[in-house]
Amino acid sequence: MMARFSSLIKEYSNATFLVGCCLIAGMVASIWVIESWEYFPEWAPVPGPLLMNFVSCLRPIFLFVCGLPTAIAFLISSVTSFGLLVNRALSKDLVGVVSLILSLTILGASTLPLIYKDQLEDGLQQYAISRYDVVIDAIEKYRADNGHYPPSLETLVPVYLPTVPGKYMKFGERLTYFSNVSMGGYIGHGPFIFELTGMYAGIHGQTLKYCPIQDESCSVFKGRIDDRWIWTYSSIL
Repeated sequence: MMARFSSLIKEYSNATFLVGCCLIAGMVASIWVIESWEYFPEWAPVPGPLLMNFVSCLRPIFLFVCGLPTAIAFLISSVTSFGLLVNRALSKDLVGVVSLILSLTILGASTLPLIYKDQLEDGLQQYAISRYDVVIDAIEKYRADNGHYPPSLETLVPVYLPTVPGKYMKFGERLTYFSNVSMGGYIGHGPFIFELTGMYAGIHGQTLKYCPIQDESCSVFKGRIDDRWIWTYSSIL
């Protein structure tokens, strides 16, 4: 009877620890996606702004309802699993040892999005910016050939660009181009207006704005990305 009970404990701890590690990994990945979704390219299988804004608002509730029970279950199963580790090794319980190693591998891998969060976001951001750099080069090439900036982005197709540029980041809701900086009451821009704007749930949003560093009229509100691009916060207030 005791042997059977001990066997059940081992099997249960193996399963719960593995499941707990998978749940923790899934939660970490979900949190990273929620916090970084705006930088994802348009082709990434991530929901758009409407749903992600809603999810972001409910994140504290999600973490409390789902995260707390998961963390408690994980801690209990981890204590049980490590307590049985010596017995597993001595009894040559290969399944138990492999299960523990697999669980720890999954758990360790789940920390990577948190450790490399900034680097991953920078990589996603630079991917989008590199695609918009091609557009800026096409605009400048058009001006060099014609003596003025193109009246619209459609004018660049097909000679300077194969297709009309899109919203290359998930948060993007509106891509704006004006050849004349005085149009629309815009201020603090470079030689022409080119920006990708997105809104968060509520009243605030942000804009990826073309604003060359040599142009003193550029107004940097959030931070400069490189010599061409800046982030700005926006609000209806």
